[in-house]
Amino acid sequence: MSADLLKNKIKMNRKYLIILTSLILLASCVETSMDFDMPEESYEVSFSPDISTDDSFTDYVSKTTRATVTTNSSMKTFGVYTYETLRNFDQSTSTPEFMCNQKVEKQSSLWVYDPIKMWPGKVGDIYIARLSFFAYSPYAATGDVNSPIKLTTTTQTKGCPKISYIVPDKIKDQIDFLVADPLYNKTMADRDPKTKNLLVNFKHALSSISFTGTLNANLDSAKVTKIIQKNFLNTGEINYTNTSFTCDAIGTTKSDYELEYNSGLKNLALTQKNVTENIMETGQKLMVIPQNTYSVVTTTTETPGKWPWSKPTITTTTETIYTSIYLEIDYYLPFSDGGPVKIIREFNLNTLISGSLEMGKHYTINLTMGDIDNLTDLTVSCSIVDWNKVTVDVPTFD
Repeated sequence: MSADLLKNKIKMNRKYLIILTSLILLASCVETSMDFDMPEESYEVSFSPDISTDDSFTDYVSKTTRATVTTNSSMKTFGVYTYETLRNFDQSTSTPEFMCNQKVEKQSSLWVYDPIKMWPGKVGDIYIARLSFFAYSPYAATGDVNSPIKLTTTTQTKGCPKISYIVPDKIKDQIDFLVADPLYNKTMADRDPKTKNLLVNFKHALSSISFTGTLNANLDSAKVTKIIQKNFLNTGEINYTNTSFTCDAIGTTKSDYELEYNSGLKNLALTQKNVTENIMETGQKLMVIPQNTYSVVTTTTETPGKWPWSKPTITTTTETIYTSIYLEIDYYLPFSDGGPVKIIREFNLNTLISGSLEMGKHYTINLTMGDIDNLTDLTVSCSIVDWNKVTVDVPTFD
């Protein structure tokens, strides 16, 4: 047994002894006799992370870890905040003294961390304490100015951990930011009965975007050389609920994300007619903050009644105001009177994405190259699918 593990066991046993002594003293104050046993053996807190990724996205994973989708096999580290409470987790008082941004990393097939922590035991049928867990991935050091993951929570910070994310401007610097559903008030009884590990369910906290291209039958070739996605809010924060979390855009700082050769885009000429091809580098996706691209303004007007004793008429109107979130696309098409010509077009994204980029959604934007002579040289469409897995309850039949 390691020295750290021995120290932790001694510390936990002292805690149990103090609580047990208190219970015995309490029992001595009443006339009812009570029998107490020493706490049962405690076990190491161990984890089994699981990433909620739709299976259709596994084909896109490449050897690089940047701007690619993270899966169970490619996940390497996560950080966890753990709160130990005698009763239920309390947002106004609970602090992460049990584990505060503890780094957990994969070694072979095991998830390990140091120093080892032990589950609280129980006296009789009563668990002495409960643990609440909040995890994210990949791991980042608290206060690391070079990491896009920003962490400010200390062992004395009350309530859920403060986690935010700033999207890097370059796609190769972006990461698949994962956050786990919170696990409140857990005991040893909540471990997996087979592995004795605590299952931690991670989800994709961002929205992902990729691009494809289609060549119309009336063209022999076309090539996209640059795509700039403009005016995106670049900062989000994690807000926890009773069972899950949201990643919400904050602030007013906006960024443009540029894709070009060796920075997200393939050096690819479209030559297969009516065939949709991936024009991004293998495994690459743009990872952005979920955000609404519109705001609803409500206006209320009051019109006096016709007579002094008449009630005024109240009229309420709403107006949807869209922000300017759009694409700039640079591409080349063959021209009927000569060689290829460079064209730059801009498209508003609001209608394509139905007014919002949602957490855990993937947006595939297809660029269809047409006939420049007929002024139908480029059309843009978008398909939206769930990035996170959707759990379906299947009934049983006798």
